[in-house]
Amino acid sequence: MSKKLENEIKAIQGRKRPSLEVLRELYIAHKNLTSQRGQRTRPEEDNYIAYTWGDYCKDVGINRVTASRWLRRFVPAELSETGKVTYLPPEKKEKKKSLDPIIKDFIREEIDRKFAEYEKEQAKKKEKT
Repeated sequence: MSKKLENEIKAIQGRKRPSLEVLRELYIAHKNLTSQRGQRTRPEEDNYIAYTWGDYCKDVGINRVTASRWLRRFVPAELSETGKVTYLPPEKKEKKKSLDPIIKDFIREEIDRKFAEYEKEQAKKKEKT
């Protein structure tokens, strides 16, 4: 981990998009650290993993989930169809479609009907006591 990367991460905090250089370094770290095989519970074992992707992110001062989200949109040159490093734009979220007014009216009527039944039952219980 380089001091330059730490400084870049600090500079990114207020922005939405990291530089391609930062993404490239995160990509390499992620690739190397997530390909380790072993366990984290017994340090005395030979297959103990002492340093993980989460540790790396913590060390450079970035949230692991944020870094992983960035990497989902990052395409390194060796995997790109164009041979160039690419950062894909975020997917646009579709607006939630509102319920049809007829369905809303039906739901409202059902709720009112059920509530009226409940009130009748409660009134009967009061009369018996």
